[in-house]
Amino acid sequence: MIGAIIGDVIGSRFEFNNTRDYNFNLWDDSCSYTDDTICTLAIADAILTGECYKSKLLKWCGTYTHPMGAYGGRFAQWTHSEDPQPYNSFGNGSAMRVSPVAWAFDELEIVKEEAEKTALCTHNHPEGIKGAVAVAHAIWWFRFCDTHLSYFIKTMEEYYPGFMDQAFTPGKFDEGSFRNPSGVY
Repeated sequence: MIGAIIGDVIGSRFEFNNTRDYNFNLWDDSCSYTDDTICTLAIADAILTGECYKSKLLKWCGTYTHPMGAYGGRFAQWTHSEDPQPYNSFGNGSAMRVSPVAWAFDELEIVKEEAEKTALCTHNHPEGIKGAVAVAHAIWWFRFCDTHLSYFIKTMEEYYPGFMDQAFTPGKFDEGSFRNPSGVY
């Protein structure tokens, strides 16, 4: 979870100004938290207090109203609604906020169930739910499974067929970030 927040802050200055230059200072004055950090903290707070994910998202987003990059349009409408309802989003917001679930629960089935619950209040489209569940599953896998990546790759392929092909599209990801240096999976 801390890694997700650090990554959010470091990457914040590139959210609407992408770069392919990976030789940059991690921290500079233009870095700040975004909506993803606020929503991640809201999910963690819900888990720690036992309150529902929806109410904590509304509370945190109502308190921190102007994150860097702002909230997405539909999500911002949701936070200001008198009766916020799921809006069938299939965006990545549910995946961006789910990391606390994979750290708070040790049983995979519970991780997947809770990940789905974090998505349902806004991202109730099957793809929005799948994104949250896949990310939580991936984090859980790296917490509890050995370093042999074949299971992880197989699992991600179940969520997203062609995952490995997409991951190694030139310019999309650095292959070294996925590959085991030994070459053994």
